[in-house]
Amino acid sequence: MTEQYSEAEKRKTRALLSVYFESLGQSPADGIHELHAKFLKENNVTEAHKPMLDKIVRSQRELKKKEKERGGKYETSTQTQKHY
Repeated sequence: MTEQYSEAEKRKTRALLSVYFESLGQSPADGIHELHAKFLKENNVTEAHKPMLDKIVRSQRELKKKEKERGGKYETSTQTQKHY
């Protein structure tokens, strides 16, 4: 799982990126879009992946809801498998 960042850290990073892109004479929104597009391309994520990604997100939300109801984490099948 990825690290959780505070809202203050996120705001500080967005503000710094905005100033950086403006210093280049570029719209901050366009610069951030370019970063997102580059990330998706580098990770080979296309619109064709969206249905599967949506399904994964729904599954994660469902698991998180069940974990909250249960009061603990569920182990996934890969966590419980023994590797010999």
